[in-house]
Order: sequence, then structure tokens, then C-alpha cells
Amino acid sequence: MVTEVDERNGIVKTYWLNIRDRVLAVEPEFARLVDELDLDKSYPFYLVYFPYGHLKGDTESSFIPRSDGSYYRLNDPQAPSDIVKNLGYGMNHAPLGMVLEKCFEFFIDMEDQKITLPDKIYRPGSFSSFTRNLKNSLLPFSFTSNKIHSTASGVRSTFILPNVGCFTNHKNLKRDLNINSPTPKFLYEHWKIFGEIANSQIVNSDWRACMVYFSKKFVDRLNDDESWMKLNNYLTLTCLRSLNYDLVKNYHEFIYSVIQRKKNLKPNPYLMDTVEHLFAITFGVIPAYSIALNNEYLPLNIIQKAYIEGYGLKNYIPTVMQPAYFDIEENNYPVYYSLQYPSTISFSPKSRKISSKLYEMREIEHIVKTFLLEITAKNFKYSDALLHYIGKKIEFNYFHSERDQHNTVKHTSELPKFDPRVLEIDPVLKVEGSVFSVDSPFMRGCISINTKEIAE
Repeated sequence: MVTEVDERNGIVKTYWLNIRDRVLAVEPEFARLVDELDLDKSYPFYLVYFPYGHLKGDTESSFIPRSDGSYYRLNDPQAPSDIVKNLGYGMNHAPLGMVLEKCFEFFIDMEDQKITLPDKIYRPGSFSSFTRNLKNSLLPFSFTSNKIHSTASGVRSTFILPNVGCFTNHKNLKRDLNINSPTPKFLYEHWKIFGEIANSQIVNSDWRACMVYFSKKFVDRLNDDESWMKLNNYLTLTCLRSLNYDLVKNYHEFIYSVIQRKKNLKPNPYLMDTVEHLFAITFGVIPAYSIALNNEYLPLNIIQKAYIEGYGLKNYIPTVMQPAYFDIEENNYPVYYSLQYPSTISFSPKSRKISSKLYEMREIEHIVKTFLLEITAKNFKYSDALLHYIGKKIEFNYFHSERDQHNTVKHTSELPKFDPRVLEIDPVLKVEGSVFSVDSPFMRGCISINTKEIAE
């Protein structure tokens, strides 16, 4: 049975007038266009609420939450008839949806490598499942596979910087919050523990990510009714804007190849993939990592409190990292990429030659420096490209917990000077004498990307 009583749990059937103000707050233009359609109650909408760390969908199908915390698949033969009737069009992928609260992460889970690749963060006002639900001549079919990505409520690619692998301390955390996860050996495993902390009955967190699904009748009219063309065009253009970088990616790869030939660069393919990924981050289309400072992407305060009081983390600030987009116009603080926890989706096999992370960092610094000198030069042949402008505004810094005798890579103890956020924590949780975790695994080969003033 599907409820129409919104208690911020499970799935709630509702109507436009009930959710209009919530939509207006996150995507005003979309709300204005829907207002023009004068929808009645034959167009239901469905609010789905997910606690932190729950899967919204995997490589098989979407999940529908029940109010008791359990789930069923949208393609489950036992799914409620009302859900099948109105949302069944998305049973083999996902219905068209919009995020209203918190966020969802679209990611690739590489369990065998103990790493998660963040692909996209859906924030309030973001639409999901565009290409599989919009019938438009510009988008004749989907270019993606259902068998690669999964989606989770809140961020999946998250971890705490200090080492939290002490068996005794973790045992105390398990005891205090009744969690089951074993002592983590990899950053990859932190997310599951975070989820257990957030959803412990002892904590009783009210953190919820919320998405609204659009019914089949709504999507059918959107695709087939000319009177809905303005809304269709709006969504199509929104979709295409999200694909902008994909349209010019080959163009950038051509420029990189030209520079490599001109400067006689013959880098290890793995390192070249990393450099291209770093530049893609600067366009704001691929998530890097940043320091979590609030509860929007995950229940930060609850997690930090659990590690201070339950785990007993006293010497180090429980800095949590989360995926984040770089904004060339807005970023006042860095985003990060780590060779120890790489997030690039394109990864050539490493050379058989054994090299240290410090050596790789110096090689990357040399390639990046060469690229920046070329693309920012006054006589740069492709100076009309956005790459030329971005190259002038970005700054890379390189960090490692070992000292670099060549002074190319900075020691991680210097990082707070570049990003004082690593020292920030809610004053209520601050432990006197706690410091930034200089020896964090993530920081042993970490690259920061920041903006700088353009010299006149």
C-alpha cells in the first residue's frame, strides 16, 4: 500500500500543489513551467526518502523504500500495483526524478580494487535518468549501460583522514552504537561504517535524502504533447548542458597530444590519464574530493562525534573527505585528487617499472607545468578555447608525508597553510590538542587544485 501521509519515510504519493513550493526552492524555472500546465490529481508524484548510505539503485534496477526501512525493487513482481502503473516505465533503469533534499551519488563500485569512482553528485534541483526517459531527436537513445553504475543516498565516496584501523578502538565503537562492520583496512570501507553509525537506533538520525519521481502520465505528455514542448525543451537543454564537456573532450585530448609532440613528452600512459583527469576536474564536470564542513552530503556531526566519543579519536581532528565539484569562479579553497585513492574513470595499466609515489608526483608536476605554460601562452594557437582561460586561473600544489629532496612536492604539514579548513570542526566536538592528520593515507601523494588571481 502507498501512503499519502508524508512522514519523511519510504515512498509518499502526492500531487503538484503539495510539492510545488519545495520544487520552487530548488529549481524555480522548472516550477514556473509546470505551473503553466495546471496539473490535476490524475498526475501523481512520488516522494522517496532514503536515510544516509542506502542504495537508491544498483546495476540491476531501482529500489523503492518502505516506511519500515526495507526495500523492494521497482521490477519486483510483488511491487504495489499503483507503483507499477505510475513508475513501472523506469523498472529497468529508473524513473525520471529530481532531487529535493540532500544529495545522491552516482558511482562505480570497484570492490575488487577497494575503491569507488564518483561519477556524478545529484544535488537539490538536479534531474536524473534524462536520456532513458526523454524521447527527443537530440537524444535518440541512451549511450550508457545499466550494468556499470549504482546510486546511493548521500555520498558513497567518503572517508575519514586519520587512521581508524585500531581493532580495540573500533571494538569500542561497535559496542557503543551496535554496529557490525569489522575494523576497516581500506578507505573504501569507511562508507559502510558511516552508514551504520548514521542509522544506529542509538543515534536515531533524521538525515534523509529526498527525490521526487514523475509519473508515467507526466512523462508521456512530456514526450508526446506539443503543448508541453516548453517544458520538454527546458529539460532537454538542461540535459545537454550536463553533457557539454563530453562534447569537447576529444578536442582537449587533441590539444594535449599536440603539446606532447611539440615538447617531446613521452609520459607513462597511467600518469597521462591522471593529468587529463586533473584538467577535467578544473572544468567542474567530474568530482574531486573536498573537506566536509556540513551535513548536506552526509550526517557529518554524527559521524565525527562517534569517532571522538565511541572510537576514542583524541589526537587527530576527524576530518572527513567527500566528493565535490570544482568551480572556477567560486572556489576559494582547494579540491583534491590522491594517487593513493585515484578517482579517474580512465586508467591505463601502470608501467611494470616500480616507482614511488613521490617520483610519480614529480612526473605529474612536470607534465602539468608543461601543459600550463603552453595553454596560457599569448601565442597559444587555440587561445579561444575555455582551456586557455582555465589554465590562467588554476593552481596545482603537490603534497606527500615524506620529504621531497627535490622540493617539488610539499610536505603535508604545510597543507593547513593552503587550506585551513582541515583544522575546522564544530566547536562542540573540538578536542583540545587535536591536530590535522599529516600521515593520512589519502595525503601520501595528494594534489590540490585551487583558483588564483589572473595577472593583468
